[in-house]
Amino acid sequence: MNEVTFDNDIFLKTDFPVALDSPDHYEEISDGATLFEGWDGVEFAQYLMKLFPGHKTLIDLGTACGKVPLSMRNVGMLSVGLEGSDKGKNLEIGCWSIRPELIRSCDISRPFYIADKDGNDFKFDFVISYATFEHIHPDRMDILWENIKRLMHKDSIGMFNIDIGCNIYHLSGGVAQVEWQRRIENNFELLKDLTFAEDGQFRDHPYYRPTPSDRVYAKTHNLPFYSGRTFWWVKPKGNPK
Repeated sequence: MNEVTFDNDIFLKTDFPVALDSPDHYEEISDGATLFEGWDGVEFAQYLMKLFPGHKTLIDLGTACGKVPLSMRNVGMLSVGLEGSDKGKNLEIGCWSIRPELIRSCDISRPFYIADKDGNDFKFDFVISYATFEHIHPDRMDILWENIKRLMHKDSIGMFNIDIGCNIYHLSGGVAQVEWQRRIENNFELLKDLTFAEDGQFRDHPYYRPTPSDRVYAKTHNLPFYSGRTFWWVKPKGNPK
């Protein structure tokens, strides 16, 4: 398989390279999500490859400075990332300076396309997103879902981490878990054996270590899962081309 890098094997097409109306982009913050170098993705990549042998291509939506796709490459996952802000690019932070061919800025709440050398939609084995969907404006959630579907083939797997809390950077935050489930199940088939434990609680996940504040949040709001975040595992509905 080729290296799956931007402007060599895959090509991003968008009229919205920056999410200009996102508070994460326009707020003057020194340690916000757009400049966060992110979690090391090695453990998660190994977990995915063990769980789904033969799946090797991955796109990380809302990748910040690209540490997740960059680190995943170290264990053989052909991963790339899209980030809504170009702040990291302009400051040459993280993957932007080390391997810029693995990361691009793109407003994922607007139509975008990733094509191969022949101009066909490129399909990824995994589509993941960590603490990003709650930052999408509610009016553009349907566009987000369609963008994701276009990135998936019939055997693709999605893993979406959503923070159900709410802060000034969340445009769609504070949405109840049952509402997120409705939205997701309207667009994808939920892999309930991975998402829920036998008692119906959300499973913990090796990609995320809940912080003490997350645990306090969950207890305060009487949330029926381990932290203020959920991990939704999905696959495409029907038989995408």
